[in-house]
Amino acid sequence: MLALREETKRLKALPALGFAPQMAITVADAILLESSAPTNGVAVVPQCIAGAVGTLEDLGRVRKGLAFIEKGLYTLAGFSKKQFSPESVVLRLASPLFLAPTTAYLPFFTAAQQANANAARVNAEAALPGDG
Repeated sequence: MLALREETKRLKALPALGFAPQMAITVADAILLESSAPTNGVAVVPQCIAGAVGTLEDLGRVRKGLAFIEKGLYTLAGFSKKQFSPESVVLRLASPLFLAPTTAYLPFFTAAQQANANAARVNAEAALPGDG
């Protein structure tokens, strides 16, 4: 992904078909590409997802998705007094850029909320019938 980011930085115009390989794009990947060259980086993301040159609708969808994601990240950065759990940040960045229609990004958890979620998961796993 870093090599693709460097190539994107050198783009002087929108990328031609075949510039970017088709691959799964996470939130972190999209932010990385968009930050390399705001206009051309956004155009690379649909190529990675679909393997074809993106339409104006695709570009708009990527821009809207990135704006939504960045708003959440600004929320995270804007409340430095709260200690958000690294696990919840990693999960958000590792999420696919586009989610299924009925799903949502996982929320950012504070350290206390993450501890409660981890304890609930451990209890639920302990309640499952074992193999032996």
